[in-house]
Amino acid sequence: MASVAPDRLNLLLVAPAPAAGRISDLFTGEAAVEYGVEHVLEDRPDPTRADDVDVLLYHQRDLSDLDRLAEWRHSRLYLPAILLTDTPVADAHADEVDRLFDDRVCLAHPDAAGQLRRAARAAARAWQMHTQFREILAQSPDGVVVVSDVSRVLYANPAAISMFEKEERNFVGSAFRVPVPSGEIVEVSVGKSGTAEMRVVGVDWLGEQASLATLRDVTDRKRAEAALTHAADHDGLTGLRNRSRLQADINTAIDEARRRNLRLALFFIDLDNFKNVNDDLGHDAGDEVLRIVAGRLTSVGRSGSMAGRLGGDEFIILVWDVAPGAEETIAERYLVELSKRIDLDGTEVRVNASIGIATYPGAADTAHGLISAADAAMYTAKREGKHRYRMYSKVAGDAIARRRRLESDILHALARDEMWLEYQPIVALKSNLKPMCLEALLRWRHPLYPDLKPEEFITLAENTGMIDAIGDWVMVQVCRQYGEWRSRPEFEGRLGGISVNVSALQLSNRSFAVSLRRLLRETQVPARELWIEVTETSLMHNLDECIAVLRELQALGVKVAIDDFGSGYSSLSCLRDLPVDIVKLDRSFLADIQENDHKQGIVKSVIDIARSLRLSVVAEGVEGEDQERFARTIECDLAQGFRFARPMPREAVEQFLSNEREHI
Repeated sequence: MASVAPDRLNLLLVAPAPAAGRISDLFTGEAAVEYGVEHVLEDRPDPTRADDVDVLLYHQRDLSDLDRLAEWRHSRLYLPAILLTDTPVADAHADEVDRLFDDRVCLAHPDAAGQLRRAARAAARAWQMHTQFREILAQSPDGVVVVSDVSRVLYANPAAISMFEKEERNFVGSAFRVPVPSGEIVEVSVGKSGTAEMRVVGVDWLGEQASLATLRDVTDRKRAEAALTHAADHDGLTGLRNRSRLQADINTAIDEARRRNLRLALFFIDLDNFKNVNDDLGHDAGDEVLRIVAGRLTSVGRSGSMAGRLGGDEFIILVWDVAPGAEETIAERYLVELSKRIDLDGTEVRVNASIGIATYPGAADTAHGLISAADAAMYTAKREGKHRYRMYSKVAGDAIARRRRLESDILHALARDEMWLEYQPIVALKSNLKPMCLEALLRWRHPLYPDLKPEEFITLAENTGMIDAIGDWVMVQVCRQYGEWRSRPEFEGRLGGISVNVSALQLSNRSFAVSLRRLLRETQVPARELWIEVTETSLMHNLDECIAVLRELQALGVKVAIDDFGSGYSSLSCLRDLPVDIVKLDRSFLADIQENDHKQGIVKSVIDIARSLRLSVVAEGVEGEDQERFARTIECDLAQGFRFARPMPREAVEQFLSNEREHI
């Protein structure tokens, strides 16, 4: 549209030739405004003409074909238009004409010239204001679409046109449905994959009731929200479901299986020796292996199966509608696929897996229960040699539940005052069974498992990282107690030493000897009266570091004993290289010793080597007269076991020392 000047209007007249001259004459003779009238027989829709035209004048003799008239007007909505008729518009057509045109003038009216001039000026002014409003809307970053009451686009600003990925000439006039104007925000799709929030209000648009829809493009926000939702529900490394999403989806699957009477199989997959990949090749290589494993699991899975990563190298697969026995075939397929070679930039890696299987119904009826059951079965597969699968059994499940409860509870056992100590005498076989040392034995008074044995919870302490805290507590308690006993006159001469079991993990701390020396000084316990016992098995797992610390302990004067000798890996000749003072024969050697010539030969060999190295030998687990007799026969220096005294609490130890040879 041309810029409207107060003294000139440019008009485009669409009319047949006979009527054109008569209509043009209506604009002559007025001095205030100059009218430029261009006549065309048939106006073709061309938005570029709006640059030099202020108002369209359209002459129509016959209004019988209103559809054609509407089509003409809808293709020219970019300009104001006045309908010119030879006769008054019939009432039946008036509403439709008024909806389509800005005004109408009957040429038969006596003041047709005045009406036409006034209508042209009013339409031009209104349209100019409308144009300025459109220019404002054009600058809006939000999309604006004006829709007629018959759901046709009257106007769309550039933001809306871009949002819907259309051209203006195709968009304006096209069908566009919007909700009933309410001011409420609704979400709509725009373009090929976009999203917008739309608010619709009613407006008067050039005298016509219309709906104005504002659209805010929220595509990026929605994508970001979707990415955040995906990240919250999926593992960032592999893209599989994470633990929380897995549990929710498995619970949903169980509910659906219950309704449809279907059988589910859950596979708990743990990679064997994956730690070696991280240790040898680095964590980046380990991450790549996990991504490859995830891809293989999803590629092998049946249609409709669900895959997820619990964390670390643990994966979950849930398979729908599994026939009894089919889960074993599926597990075999996973084992084969996961054992295939992985190429990491020329480095060949192979990882196997242990798989536990639990089914619904049967093992559990919740996601947590089903995962726990499959986890228990997986640990059974690990214990039986790895690279295999095992089905869930209640016995295995109970064992895992117990282990996990203990792993949790041991973290708080000291704070809850559940740990306590007993002491068992070690007696001299050649000195009338005189107690030469007391071995401190840790006990855990667990509220649920009164049958808990030290070998079970000590391993848990090592696995959970609690061994240092518990070990420090034991050492402090023992040294304080022994120092207190040494200070009492009634026990003078009856205490030869105190023995404490130490984990090889504690010895890997190079400050162990320094801390112990400080503690001995504080409690006034002579270093020569302290025995440090280390099991042969743990010693051999961390030999070099342990030997260095044991030598520091010997330099302090502390005696070093190998506990349970013969139960693990070391050979007899290894004794020559270890910084030890005492060898404690494993109790298994004395079991049925009289009927086992092989055991007798090993024990005698240990005694011979110990004699040559000037080591003391303790026979552990002496329970009967025959075992005591054999220990004496092979000339063991010391013995320990129920034959002489059971482990006892502090009060009983004091009574024992008072009587010196009382058998408990």
